[in-house]
Amino acid sequence: MASPNFVRIDFDGSDARLGAAEATPDGRRKLRFRHKDLRDVVTDTGKSVTELLQDPFGGWAHLIQYGLRWGDLKINLDKASELIDLWVETHSHEDQPLSSLGDKLLEALNASGFIKIKAEGQDEKPAGPEGNG
Repeated sequence: MASPNFVRIDFDGSDARLGAAEATPDGRRKLRFRHKDLRDVVTDTGKSVTELLQDPFGGWAHLIQYGLRWGDLKINLDKASELIDLWVETHSHEDQPLSSLGDKLLEALNASGFIKIKAEGQDEKPAGPEGNG
């Protein structure tokens, strides 16, 4: 059985507030990166996927926007930033709530099958000839 090419992410009630079309009945979203999404985010931002992943303020909103747009073409950068705010609010009990969001983004990027990025401090390995942009 093949592994899923997405990661479920729960922004804890954000779906109802933002009217997300791709939310599952349990309120979770599928963070999924297709080739087009990875190509577009790299082209549109001028940054590699690794650079975006390492930048919670200048990169993560772009990754969330492009990772959710397969199911919600109306998602924009401001909505993606709202989702980050909601994540931080609902994960405030954690020592570093942004860290757990970064882990989810990393998991979703690796699940895409196009690239493999190891945890911080380890080298990334492209899954194919394209690499990560």
